[in-house]
Amino acid sequence: MDRIKSIIRWILSFETLFVLFLFAGRYKADPRFEWIPFDLTAFFFGASVCAGVLIIYRNKCKFSTTSLLFILTFLVFLSYVLMSLYWTPSTEYAYEKTFYLWTLTLWSVLATSLIISSNVQRVYRFLFMVSAFGVWILAESIVSILTSENMKFINVLGGNYIGVSRILGLLFIITLSYSLFKVKSKKYKVSLYIFLAVVISVMFSTGSRGPLLAILIALTYLFIRAIYIRRSTIQIKKSFFTLFSGFILITLYMLYLFVNDKLPSSINRVLVVFTQDDFGSSAGARVTHYMNGIELWKDEFLFGHGIGSWGILNYGSDERSYPHNILLEVGVELGILGLLLFFLIHIIPLQKLLFSSYISRTITLILIFLGVNSLISGDLNDNRYYFSFMGLAMCINSLALKENKSYEGLYGKHGTFPF
Repeated sequence: MDRIKSIIRWILSFETLFVLFLFAGRYKADPRFEWIPFDLTAFFFGASVCAGVLIIYRNKCKFSTTSLLFILTFLVFLSYVLMSLYWTPSTEYAYEKTFYLWTLTLWSVLATSLIISSNVQRVYRFLFMVSAFGVWILAESIVSILTSENMKFINVLGGNYIGVSRILGLLFIITLSYSLFKVKSKKYKVSLYIFLAVVISVMFSTGSRGPLLAILIALTYLFIRAIYIRRSTIQIKKSFFTLFSGFILITLYMLYLFVNDKLPSSINRVLVVFTQDDFGSSAGARVTHYMNGIELWKDEFLFGHGIGSWGILNYGSDERSYPHNILLEVGVELGILGLLLFFLIHIIPLQKLLFSSYISRTITLILIFLGVNSLISGDLNDNRYYFSFMGLAMCINSLALKENKSYEGLYGKHGTFPF
C-alpha cells in the first residue's frame, strides 16, 4: 500500500508536470492528442508554474546563493536580449522569440535551479521522470520500426527524428551513469547494459546524426575520466573496461551490418558526410549557414544585428530561422557582448561540476550531450533542455544534498528503483 502511495505521489509530482512541459513539443502533435482543445505546452507551463509558486509559498524550497547568482546571470543575458529589440531589423519574429525566452525558457531555468535542485528527492525524481519519458519514446520507436518497411527516419508522437534521438540520448546517458556509478547488483547491471544496447540500436535507426556524435563525445569524456595518475602511477577505473567492452561490441555489430549491407539510417547518413563533396544536403546546408554566419557577425561584431534577425539577414523574411549553432546564433544576433554574457551563464554550473559524485557525473554527461547538440541543431528556445540541466547542476554539493542522507533508501537493497 505504501508503495502504491509512493507511485501516485511521483506521478502527481511537480517533476512530472515539469517534464511534461519541458518535452511537450515532442508529443503534442501526435494525432492521438488532436481531441485536446488547448496547447499542451501552454497548459503544462501554466500548471507547473502554479505548482511551483505553491511550493515556494509553502517554503518547501531552500534557495542557495549560487542558485540565485546563476539566475541573475541568466536574467542579465535575457535583459540584453530585450535591449536588442531596439536595433533589430525584425518587427515580428524578434518579439515572439523574446517572449518565449522570457517565459518558456526562463521557467525551464527557474524550475530546476530553485525548486528541483533544492531537494535531493526532487533531483532523483526528475531524472527518473525524464527517463520514463524516454522509455515511452523508445517503445513508440520500436513499434514504428517493427511495423514499417524501409524506414529512413523515426518520427514518432508527431515529432521529428532529431527530437526523438535527443530524448533517447538522454535516456541512454542517465541509464549509463546509473549503471556505472550507482548500481551495486551485478545482475541488475547486466540487465541495464542490455537495455542500453536496445536504446543505442534504436538511435542508430532514427536517422539523426547529431545526437550520436554528442553521445560519442560524452563517452570520450568518460574514457578520459576513467584514467588518472596517482603517486606517479597510471590508474584505470573499472568503468574504462566496461566502456571499452561496449565499444568493441558495437564496432563488431556495425561491421556485421556493413558486410551484410544492412547499415541503419543514422550510420548511412554519417557516411554521406565523408563520401559526398557537398557533405549531403543537411550537413551541407549547415556548413553554408556557418560560413554566412561568420560574415554576418563581422558586420556587427560588438552588439550584433539584434534578436530574431537571422531570417531577415539570410532570406529577407521576418520569420523563425537560425544557423543551427547556438554560439553563432548569439554572435550574429547579439554580438560579442551577448556571447560574453552567454558564457557568463556557464560559470557557476561549471564550478559545480568539479565535485565528484554520482549526480555530478550524470549532469556533466547530460550537459556535454546537450551542449554538443546545441552546436549543430536548434536555436536558443529549442535548447531549453540544456538550460534546464544547467539549473539542475545547482544541486551539486548543495545544502539540500548534504542534509538529506536517508534518500539512498529510495533505491532499495541493490540500488534499484522501488517500482
